[in-house]
Amino acid sequence: MHGDPVRLRQIITNLLSNAVKITDGRDIVLGVSQVDSDESGARIQFSVKDTGIGIPTENQDRVFGEFEQADQSTTGVHGGSGLGLTTSRRLVEMMGEVLELRSDPGSGVTSTSF
Repeated sequence: MHGDPVRLRQIITNLLSNAVKITDGRDIVLGVSQVDSDESGARIQFSVKDTGIGIPTENQDRVFGEFEQADQSTTGVHGGSGLGLTTSRRLVEMMGEVLELRSDPGSGVTSTSF
């Protein structure tokens, strides 16, 4: 495998931190799986799934903007600066990969990075 372990740790920490903030004691799952491999290394997929409040479709792109949150009214409740997902997406892109988000309101969020 090739990659920057410090940046990978930062990305996973950011994703888990976001999940913990909004899940209120329910489930959070960190998944790790091998997507493919060859003689030069392996490609690993990381995912964080929570059972929090979810993000409406119209706000999903917005959460990757600097100082943005899906719902500004929850900032006081859940905290955060709105930089974790922005930083994580940029770091993932710098490694030549993609950070994706899937969510439906009321059913949590799944963030996946290849």
